[in-house]
Amino acid sequence: MDQLKKHRFLYLIIGLLISIFVFLTANFKGIEVGDTMSYLDVSLNGFNSESIRFRPILYPLVLKLSFILNGGSNYECIVSIQIIFYVLASIVFLYIVLNDHWLSRINAVLVSVLVLLSLLSPNTIASNSLVLPEILPLTFILLVAYFTAKEIKNIFESVLFGIVLIIPALFKPLWLFLVIIPISKLSWKHGGYKRYWLNIIFPISIAISAFVVHQAMIKKSVKGGYQLASTMDVNLNLALIRCGITTGSEETKLYHYLNEKRLLDRIRNRNWDNSSAEFSEFTMLKDSIPWEQREDTQYWRKALADKNNFFIFTANQMKRILRFYTNSATDESIQIKPRLCNYLYQSFYYWIHKLFVFPVFIFLLISIIWKKEQGVIVVFWIITFITSIILAILTYQDPHFTRMRIAVEPILLFLTFYGCWRVFEIAKRVSSNFFSNFNN
Repeated sequence: MDQLKKHRFLYLIIGLLISIFVFLTANFKGIEVGDTMSYLDVSLNGFNSESIRFRPILYPLVLKLSFILNGGSNYECIVSIQIIFYVLASIVFLYIVLNDHWLSRINAVLVSVLVLLSLLSPNTIASNSLVLPEILPLTFILLVAYFTAKEIKNIFESVLFGIVLIIPALFKPLWLFLVIIPISKLSWKHGGYKRYWLNIIFPISIAISAFVVHQAMIKKSVKGGYQLASTMDVNLNLALIRCGITTGSEETKLYHYLNEKRLLDRIRNRNWDNSSAEFSEFTMLKDSIPWEQREDTQYWRKALADKNNFFIFTANQMKRILRFYTNSATDESIQIKPRLCNYLYQSFYYWIHKLFVFPVFIFLLISIIWKKEQGVIVVFWIITFITSIILAILTYQDPHFTRMRIAVEPILLFLTFYGCWRVFEIAKRVSSNFFSNFNN
């Protein structure tokens, strides 16, 4: 509470600036995309919806609440809710970094500016208008980092940590990996059994138990398997098809379908080169495969059981990690006036990703290892890195990186800006020592 009072002016300014910018650029009519319809279906039919197999329940519940509050089925209320949570995330973000021991040595105004810049990227701002669960997990991911970086000393905080851990996964299954993040405390938290129980064992147990109950409810109400499996099956199968891999999966339902439609030779002759022609051809191929065929669990399991297939697939997907960091953060739906300001604004975030994000990310890794750093910067780095690995493996087209990293985009940008400041400080110190030695 003392820290809140100490920096309350900074919290007010950051929250106000983010509010003004987002409200001026938001599309309160909402922006529908292909996935929106399945979330709407779950919001209407709950666990009886067919889409519940691959759409978690939490965002549909928020949608349903927004329709009740709005008194209709338009999107003004859900966009407003997303904006409110984004403003809340900005204040939580600033609070976390200002209260971190390793970051407290930096001027608070400078930290506030870095946080503000991290939250103003065009694609993140635009996501507040999307009728999708892309931006809402941000607040809870930040809280996961906060509870991981601090020492939990009572059962109430431990329970709260467990709840915060599972909420992002109930928006999108991608964030289920967050339940393992508390394990990183083992590297810098020391003490007895009680400390490990409150900081690691109990929160993880709560989170996993909640997700298991959620999955069991899906399994009970809808035929076709668990949600996490369904999502992973589809993504892995399509990634294998784009890689041109079919061998080893001859006895599967998807293989038989591809054979029946005479698509096998077309797939085997593919070359995933990310050209517009190749992507267009793959999109047409993907759209020709029914969803129930894409969900074939056995296809990817049998295909990747072949060592050669496993090596080819892994090598191809790992090469794509760089795209997670370098894909542009611009968004044409965000327009500010005059046009020159908009050009400079979009260009700034374009070139930040193209030139700085990945090199600075590697620099921070070296710095963390060299200085044995702890605290929230380390947790931010771990969360972002694991996200990049999972998305590289489980996605089959690069545009997914830009959309699916939205919830960690501000964190990634903060790491970049913070790393650039570190490089500047090192350069300033080295030059100062050089000139002082030269003068002597």
